[in-house]
Amino acid sequence: MQSTKAFIIFLVVAVSIYTLINAYIYLRGFSALSTDGRWVVWLKVLFVAVVLAFPVSIFFRNTAYCQVCNVLTIVGSVWMGAMLYFFLLAFLSDIVRLVESFVPIIPERLTADRLLFGRIAFFGSIALVSLVLLLGWVNTQVIRVRPLEVALPALPKANNPTTIVFISDVHLGLIIHERRLAAFVEKINAEHPDIILIGGDLLDESVEGLDHMPEILAGLKAPRGVYAVLGNHEFYAGHEKAEGFMKSAGIRVLRDEAVTLPGLVNLIGLDDPADSRFGEKEEPSVPELMKKGDPNLPTILMFHPPIRMKEYSNYGIDLMLSGHSHHGQLFPLNLITRMVYLVDYGYRRVGPMQVYVSSGLGTWGPPARVFTHPEIVKITLTGEKNRGME
Repeated sequence: MQSTKAFIIFLVVAVSIYTLINAYIYLRGFSALSTDGRWVVWLKVLFVAVVLAFPVSIFFRNTAYCQVCNVLTIVGSVWMGAMLYFFLLAFLSDIVRLVESFVPIIPERLTADRLLFGRIAFFGSIALVSLVLLLGWVNTQVIRVRPLEVALPALPKANNPTTIVFISDVHLGLIIHERRLAAFVEKINAEHPDIILIGGDLLDESVEGLDHMPEILAGLKAPRGVYAVLGNHEFYAGHEKAEGFMKSAGIRVLRDEAVTLPGLVNLIGLDDPADSRFGEKEEPSVPELMKKGDPNLPTILMFHPPIRMKEYSNYGIDLMLSGHSHHGQLFPLNLITRMVYLVDYGYRRVGPMQVYVSSGLGTWGPPARVFTHPEIVKITLTGEKNRGME
């Protein structure tokens, strides 16, 4: 009951914010155009249709009432990115207008023909946002390998060094399709990892339509195994279906549990806190999970969101791996994630515990990254002095 109430409140708030932002863009955009005509009416109809694409695709997905929801999802996802930048441009224009009311800063010759000036601003904004998103999409196509050397003093000499490939936030679905996944798998295998760790949000919103992806994922090669935890999107997709999807690809899913890789490390995997919104469940006790491991080996914790780091640093964990933040994905959202999380991206120490938060390999919503990069993290575990990022 409590989880249902929280979800309804979240839904109302999200829809309200989405509606207000788009209303603001509509009013500022078409007031700048400041003209009438049939073509303007069609532009307004197109705007409303694009704005409705994402919510309609969510509410009617996987139903007989929506035969074009896949197309609507893609259109709506692109609009999410465009909406951010149209909002910022509209807000910036209002700031300029406010300053202009006190101190003239725009040359009069530019505003002499207001109709022409408005059209230049309107269509220029569309061209600029389109260019930003296009370059952001190109950016997502470049798969980067981020090297990281981590010193674990308790690492046995027999396995010094050990290579781990860590990925998160792949978001398999309509945007991240089979061909992209095959490229990811090839790139990961090229690093010859001993272990592959997946830090949540391997899936996007559903397991529907991902029929051949387990076969591609099964191509991941790591002699000491492939392990994953569930992120919030696995719970949106249905955690049982998500877990079954991963297991069919040969991936070991750690759900609030610990395993020991003999002579190497202890691995602890925790469910995303979204689990508590989908049923009653007690919070896992990390100290109790620590007791199940080999005390002579280092311990690695996988937890999808980059939270509770100060708490976990008190339990003797050597390395915590997280994702979720996407490093903002679209500038300037990375400035917000930096304020929200203690570590929103990259390598840091939190007390005695080492932490790495990945920017993720895929994208959520708009298929673009602006001033952030997708990454595969290649972690070399050693018993030597930690040199951090290379």
